[in-house]
Amino acid sequence: MNALTNLSVAQLKRVLEAKEKIESLERELDRMAGAPSAPAAARRAPVKAKAAARGKAPWSPAKRAKMAAMKRAWWASHKRAGRNATAVRKPKRRVSPSVHANLSAAAKARWAKAKAAGRNWL
Repeated sequence: MNALTNLSVAQLKRVLEAKEKIESLERELDRMAGAPSAPAAARRAPVKAKAAARGKAPWSPAKRAKMAAMKRAWWASHKRAGRNATAVRKPKRRVSPSVHANLSAAAKARWAKAKAAGRNWL
């Protein structure tokens, strides 16, 4: 169980004030030592940590821009190809009326056999 759950409101306020004071002193110490501020380091850390976990370096902005340009060109060519493809669509295949009648009779026979056996599925 957390120790903070047993504290009163006044005690929690004192804990919060102490924590804020510690954080401000740490920031002042970093500023005096010339270290980067904590928020900037915190913003960069997750990306580098994830990349390091994968064993890869993060992509540079130039690399991301190049990949985006390649993808835009790919989509443009595929959209253009899609417009032309609709004009030359294959005609729909149709069966003759006699073939359609034979298929229909076969399906009706299958269902009649299934229903006679007491099933409602084939």
